[in-house]
Amino acid sequence: MYNANTAQGRFSHQTRTGGFSKLNVFALAALMLDVSRERRQLRALDTATMKDLGLDRADVAREGARPMWDLPLRRKNRC
Repeated sequence: MYNANTAQGRFSHQTRTGGFSKLNVFALAALMLDVSRERRQLRALDTATMKDLGLDRADVAREGARPMWDLPLRRKNRC
């Protein structure tokens, strides 16, 4: 059985009661928009820049196709 009080730090955007605070919901929405913008910028890179970053078209296509709510774990903990 899941208990939000025992999952401390697992989902930092949730309050101890399992609900969402207004501030954290706005922070999460802002993070989603930032990630979406970054993925758009990544898709716009030219091949030479991708090569400099150690990426290929398949890597960029895979990352760019992720939905905005599919956040990287290291970024998710900032909300």
